[in-house]
Amino acid sequence: MKMLKTLAEGVVVVVLIITGGFLLFKFKDIFSGGEEPLEFTEQNTVAAKDIISWFKKPENANILKENSDFIALCIKGNETLKYVKDTNFGSQENKIDCVAAIFDSKKNEIVKGILFKCNQLNEDLLKLFGDKDMIVLQ
Repeated sequence: MKMLKTLAEGVVVVVLIITGGFLLFKFKDIFSGGEEPLEFTEQNTVAAKDIISWFKKPENANILKENSDFIALCIKGNETLKYVKDTNFGSQENKIDCVAAIFDSKKNEIVKGILFKCNQLNEDLLKLFGDKDMIVLQ
């Protein structure tokens, strides 16, 4: 029984990795839509609770609940801004970008998101990412 549970968990992880890989591949297309859907915040450290809190805001939670094609994802790295058009976020060396976003899987675009510009990612968030640059949250 435990082996079946472990196998099922492994299958879920593989599906999430494949989905994340596909979305990362399509990443440059994600932000190619019209008006910028990203909020911006700057803080010293970003933790998993910051990302989760953003998704739990009633307006964001409702957007995710209303459409089954929408998924919650989080992307880390210093390359995220090169895909966002006409940003006023500025170039800040030695800062880390972390984007939490509601992604429309049918249209391949961000519906709404927030860009965290920070000095570091907290250990709990780094643990969630593991060796990946993108994670799909459920």
